[in-house]
Amino acid sequence: MCMPAPTIEQFVEAVKVTVLANRRWVPPPHKGFLYIRPLLMGTGPVLSLTPAPEFTFLIFVTPVRNYFEGGLKQLNLVVKEEIHRAVPGGVGSVKAIGNYAVVLKALIEAKADGFSEVLYLDSVYNKYLEE
Repeated sequence: MCMPAPTIEQFVEAVKVTVLANRRWVPPPHKGFLYIRPLLMGTGPVLSLTPAPEFTFLIFVTPVRNYFEGGLKQLNLVVKEEIHRAVPGGVGSVKAIGNYAVVLKALIEAKADGFSEVLYLDSVYNKYLEE
């Protein structure tokens, strides 16, 4: 993505500082957790097809409810063979916002059909689970 990663020390310190500053938002035990999302984005004054000259690294946190309220439940999954989340030469191996755009329509359709989630196959052989 042409962005310089923070050092491990910078990353760990940023997470610690952010979590401590937001500890009042941590839900009680078994009621949820504090979701932590690191974010690195280009912020320099450029609007063209070129890497940004400046970057902002931040840690975003928000309280969330338990994913599995009422205990673990059986998943009802559907396999999508015609949509691929990651392709060779793409950025599927990087946690990038653009990786989710391609799967949103498939997820909405799956949920409308009564499925809890979608499994995606690899884009080369279309037979190995990708995610």
